Amino acid sequence: MILRAAGLADGKNLAQELMYNIMEVKKNKAACVYGRQ
Repeated sequence: MILRAAGLADGKNLAQELMYNIMEVKKNKAACVYGRQ
């Protein structure tokens, strides 16, 4: 809830953080795939 309130105060920053988190998840998934091979 606190994060959502902060995001409303600074929507641009929240969007950038979301994009960064998505990129990190993709990197982690790729690392898992490569690790299994």
